[in-house]
Amino acid sequence: MKNMAIATIVSSCLLMQGCLNKERVAHMPEAENQVITEDGRHFVTSGKGLAEIKNQNGQLVLDYIDAGCDAYNGIVSFDSHLLVVCADSALINARHTLISAQLEENTKPEMTELLELSNMSLPNGMTLTPDNNALLIADYLLLGRGKVSKFDLIVNEAGLNAQINDLNYLDIKQNVYSPNGLKFSGEDLYLTDFDYTSLSSRVMKISFDSGQYLNSEVLYEKVTILDDLLPTCGGVLTGDFLNGRLVFINSEGKVHRSDYQEFPGLSSMIWGQSPLFDDNTLVITERGIIQDSISPIGNQISAVDISNSTLQTVGALCQ
Repeated sequence: MKNMAIATIVSSCLLMQGCLNKERVAHMPEAENQVITEDGRHFVTSGKGLAEIKNQNGQLVLDYIDAGCDAYNGIVSFDSHLLVVCADSALINARHTLISAQLEENTKPEMTELLELSNMSLPNGMTLTPDNNALLIADYLLLGRGKVSKFDLIVNEAGLNAQINDLNYLDIKQNVYSPNGLKFSGEDLYLTDFDYTSLSSRVMKISFDSGQYLNSEVLYEKVTILDDLLPTCGGVLTGDFLNGRLVFINSEGKVHRSDYQEFPGLSSMIWGQSPLFDDNTLVITERGIIQDSISPIGNQISAVDISNSTLQTVGALCQ
């Protein structure tokens, strides 16, 4: 349904310029990633802050959460907890952490440090494993060897705890060079990865058997920088950060792209949920230019309504 809508948007843009009808939801400097919790709360991270989208007298506004970080990257919801990557901007001996909060209805989250992310250069995208017992974090090292690290998540009387399971869960041995976005669909892990040997970004599908790596497949590759992604409608939607485009790879491997720089610095996408957003609304974060938080290029959260005709045009297999 909402997943179907994503695919449609992309192909439509190829056929009809300006068909996406993008609307600005809110200004957010260096907007980065987002998650919708089980109870429908919509949180967004950025290079400058962490916030929740709220409806205030019929207007969508950002309610910022002070957690004392230099920058916020990946974000997931786990067992009524919010988990967020807190990145340190120091060039030497940077100390990155995983922060968390117990979510309570109608209450602003109070973020506290859960785990130091030692031996990670730039922790970025995150996702939960299919069994919901572990967390994967991408270590994004653009011109070096990155990795995906695995952390066990434990909830007991003392609350939520996290501990390292495998620092190099996925790396060069599994054809993963510098991962960024991570998302599971069933037992398959989809990720964006930068291959510094060819200066190209790839969308990859990694298959597992009972949590053990089987093989990897490159679904899409281009000389650019891809950010987050979303498996949907039998295919994969990803964000071309460098070219400001949505890219949809359908089940037949055919690629559809939106207009060039339609979403400057596109960093993530998610299907919006009621009551904040109408059905078939794709919510997009636009980071814009790295280290620029004031220009009108990006630095915002956008919304696009997607038509059924667009979905059909791009070959989206949606229910």
